[in-house]
Amino acid sequence: MAELHLSKTTITTRMVTDWAPAQAAACVIDGGSDQGINAIAVDADDAHIYLVQAKWSPTGTARADETAELKLFADLTLIDAGESRQFNPRGRAMADRAKNLMDSDLTKVTQVINLMGTKKLSPGVRQVIVNGEKDFNHDGTHVYQCTIHSPEIHARARADQRRGPITLDVTLSPWFAFSPSDQQAYQGVAGRAVGDVRQPALRPQHPQPPQPNAHQQRVGGDPN
Repeated sequence: MAELHLSKTTITTRMVTDWAPAQAAACVIDGGSDQGINAIAVDADDAHIYLVQAKWSPTGTARADETAELKLFADLTLIDAGESRQFNPRGRAMADRAKNLMDSDLTKVTQVINLMGTKKLSPGVRQVIVNGEKDFNHDGTHVYQCTIHSPEIHARARADQRRGPITLDVTLSPWFAFSPSDQQAYQGVAGRAVGDVRQPALRPQHPQPPQPNAHQQRVGGDPN
């Protein structure tokens, strides 16, 4: 179950960053002393930090809770204060990178809640988000919130697994061309030794990743 849980965290990270699988997987810090965060993604080029918190349920009934959301804001405070030593080794490295980026006033932080379910955020959780964002957004809007549910995660997983078309080169003997319409066509016999078969590996799909105004349930105002 842990392997499946981590893969969904990686998929969620890919959805918000549009990174390759290996790069997204490197952001996962799930384990002991992860402080309740499953992944920390630091996009230095876009000046954007993503804190991913995954809620797993084998029955697809996961939901966010107020305690976990409070913990997420507490973790953001730890990172902002440079207290990365409280994280595990991988988390410490990612938290340090996040702290360096947070020193810029242009940096955005999106807290991503990954739910293995379809439940919307409860009023209590939404109020925790409003209160937490007020603390961080007193000098401008820097912290946002994004919720991604299991149907979206499964759709992205299927898109990532979709293969491209197969290109098949064959030799026709005998053959002749004919043009019964405006589309050129050929007819002939293909021998047993079929020529070069080119089938691409898994082709990554790259839809637009959620920005602070997509796939998000913005609670405290318009992120733009």
